[in-house]
Amino acid sequence: MSCDTSARAYCTHIGHQIAPILGMAPPEARAVLLELHELATTRVEAATPAQRSGRTTAQNRLAAARARAEDAAAAEATTALFAEMRSMQPPIPVPSHGEIDPATGLALPKPAAQHGWRAVYETVQAARAGRELPDLAREIIGAFRARSTSTPDAVARAALARMPSLWTTANTTASVGSADAVAETQDLAATAAQLDRRGVAAELREAAVAFREAMQGGGVAFRMARRNLAIAVVTAAGVDRCLACGRYVELDGAHTCPAEPVAAAIPVMEKGTPDRLTQEALAPHLHALSQAPFFPEPLREAVRNSSWQRGWGKLARQLRAHYEQIGQPLPSRAPSKAPA
Repeated sequence: MSCDTSARAYCTHIGHQIAPILGMAPPEARAVLLELHELATTRVEAATPAQRSGRTTAQNRLAAARARAEDAAAAEATTALFAEMRSMQPPIPVPSHGEIDPATGLALPKPAAQHGWRAVYETVQAARAGRELPDLAREIIGAFRARSTSTPDAVARAALARMPSLWTTANTTASVGSADAVAETQDLAATAAQLDRRGVAAELREAAVAFREAMQGGGVAFRMARRNLAIAVVTAAGVDRCLACGRYVELDGAHTCPAEPVAAAIPVMEKGTPDRLTQEALAPHLHALSQAPFFPEPLREAVRNSSWQRGWGKLARQLRAHYEQIGQPLPSRAPSKAPA
């Protein structure tokens, strides 16, 4: 796993945990930690060669000695953080780098990246212990709060914090008639008004405009516009998507992927129409896939047609090709049991 991917996964998980301590919503805490990781890394990368090497003046040699001490502290903090990632349930894969240290079983990234991990680690530890946050963390949080009331992504994060149901709206063709859906629609209307202005990314603003225009008419056009705005807001808020199923995942990293049980049944489907029990077990997972916002359209159509004669074999072949393309683990072509 890459360093950036690991950082996103860890900051998503820990951001949810320390958000109440920081007085922020989980997406905001995640964004702060990611910015902290990036800024601490780039600041070390920007240090002059003289400062890092100690080959010129006595003053630079002293700075280099201090830098080496900081590097050692960064390596220690990175090792501790990576060990925590591996101990989580489920574990978060640590970045894959160079040669593995036999003492720790870990391979550390380049020194600059270690400083990024150290900044995150020390901030998380301070938050957990109720201590004052490190200077850089307080600097980033202060800047974040100063701009949090105006930027489009901040508007999106605030909307998501108020309306967790947007995950469901983005992931499924949810009803618009329930009391909760009506309340969500009213809040979405206010959010759309904030996003219908200059400076907002075209895709996000277009979704807001389309929603506002469709509100009066209702019907299919409104339901589609409502879902499209939910998708745009959730995306702008920085929520990750599952590559396998195309659905948005929860901020704490929890995700029940409907693609996994379907993938497990591919060897059965490749042999023809599954038995009734297998079809019944697959039905809710296939339904979830058919509604996923970013599932490829040819696959969506194949899922919808899976109950037709010979539809299962075609679906299995398309799913296998899709999952192999994105690196989703698949069972062998040998017969498999029905999914649970």
